[in-house]
Amino acid sequence: MSRDDEVSEFVRDSMQVLTRRALYLCNNSDLAQDLVQDAFERVLKSQGPLTMPYMYSALRSSWYDYLRRTKCRPLENLVDEFDIDRPTSELSPEEAERHEQLLAAFGELPDDMQTILFLRHDQDMKPAEIAKEMDLRPDQVSRYLHRAKSKLRHRLNEINREAADGNEGPAL
Repeated sequence: MSRDDEVSEFVRDSMQVLTRRALYLCNNSDLAQDLVQDAFERVLKSQGPLTMPYMYSALRSSWYDYLRRTKCRPLENLVDEFDIDRPTSELSPEEAERHEQLLAAFGELPDDMQTILFLRHDQDMKPAEIAKEMDLRPDQVSRYLHRAKSKLRHRLNEINREAADGNEGPAL
């Protein structure tokens, strides 16, 4: 089998999986397709092996290059570095808007999730300490933390989609 045939077969077989992975990273279908295209370009230019691990690595590199180029921070970092008391005067206008969105999403969480996030990120308590404080098991605290962060990410993604839909011009 020639290299062109091998490439065509690999692209056909892996495109859907790589696009789903890119969509998971960036939550934007157009950007996901661009990232996958860039990853294929990287691998083909380097004459590297056509394997999924190599493609995942190229895709991740494309994603990080995009973040560096656009000076954006991934949503996971924003949620993981959540600081409820951070003064907005220290932030750029874009960061301040994102912080306000994060606070609004935080306010929509159930009280127990808000408390656990607050104790974990504002008070720097470990899950075991939070569990003792709230009369829960440590694994429950970890589960609450994971769910709370997932809900925050989901809500921020919704806000971003709503903003993108609102910025589009009238349909022709």
